[in-house]
Amino acid sequence: MLAMSRATQFLVSALFCVLPWWLPGSSGLWLPLTKVKDSIVESTGARCLDGSNPAYYLSMPSDPKAVSNWRIHFRGGGWCFTAEECHGRSKTSMGSSLLLPQTIEDAHDGFMTTNTTVNPKFGNWGVVYIEYCDGSSYLSDVEQPMKLFGDTIYFRGRRILAAVFQDLEERVKLLSLGKKVVLSGTSAGGLATYLHCNTVQKMLNADCDFRCLPDAGLFLDHADMHGQATYETEVKAGLDLWNGTHNLDKTCMDAFKSAGTPWKCAFSQYIIPFITPPLFILNSMYDKASMGLVLHLNCNPSHAGSCSTEQLKAFQAYHLAMASALQPALTAGNSTGVFATACYQHEESCQNPDWLGITIKSVSMRRAVEQWYDGGNVKLVDTTWPNDHSCVLNITHGPC
Repeated sequence: MLAMSRATQFLVSALFCVLPWWLPGSSGLWLPLTKVKDSIVESTGARCLDGSNPAYYLSMPSDPKAVSNWRIHFRGGGWCFTAEECHGRSKTSMGSSLLLPQTIEDAHDGFMTTNTTVNPKFGNWGVVYIEYCDGSSYLSDVEQPMKLFGDTIYFRGRRILAAVFQDLEERVKLLSLGKKVVLSGTSAGGLATYLHCNTVQKMLNADCDFRCLPDAGLFLDHADMHGQATYETEVKAGLDLWNGTHNLDKTCMDAFKSAGTPWKCAFSQYIIPFITPPLFILNSMYDKASMGLVLHLNCNPSHAGSCSTEQLKAFQAYHLAMASALQPALTAGNSTGVFATACYQHEESCQNPDWLGITIKSVSMRRAVEQWYDGGNVKLVDTTWPNDHSCVLNITHGPC
């Protein structure tokens, strides 16, 4: 049996992360699957990898006073950097809306919950869960679909982004009437939040209070355990496959144009200084997914004896690189907030034990987000691993 690529492994682990959310056993509001209208799909060319219509789940605001307030969330789920990976992905719910359940139970936790006890500031806002079906964090834009293994594969992520928001405008007037909007995302959706924060702001009306809250979207441009730029190479290959470079932030690309490195604007660490809306960064400095995808750590620091001295040294060096990447945010004004944990995990805003329990300098994640939203100067950077004893170990981080 052939070994799976790391991108495929990430997809498989992401699917297992999401599956528990689809199983019965929790209570909440049931939301119907909303597919982008055929007329919008035809006019924009927006299609999932398999050609199906993009889709999302919608929860209307529960409080009449918050009728124009929305949380919009980009789901995570890795990327497909090769045509073969994208073909495989097209056979899953992360590449086809045909495989999505017709309804989901709104059992989301943390920042995305509608429970106002857990999330008093944002719980009564409307929620849009955008399903991730392009594998490129909404960067792809190839006019002619690809024929592969007898199937037709579409690379239309950028058009999906535009089509979903056009559909939301036609159905609930989100773009024209939205008063308070927070764009969030986890993992690949967190990267999408960095990548498209400026773009989404331009879609909204001028009076909208719009902000961005990416979680676990900092996958660094960093060498692996062997000193090779493996992840950088994969991202560049993906940009070529997706025809994605021209969809990167133009101001960022202008800054790197003279050095001939516009591809850097596909990495969130380089995008941060160019994001204009208020930004709150949630990320572990020891992000578990990054340790596999970027660093190729191949051990578990949480298990005594699992990692060699060399591996633990690389593990802590990644933390230092993360701290360096956060410097532009840490030195920015109050509109940019930071909550950088020392927890060895990936995605931290979508489970109540993390949202309520992880603290930095006695401030919980929930309280940090609330303080930032209210105009406070929130720059919270944790201690070194494994010295934060508020971290919740072995938690299943889904749905994200």
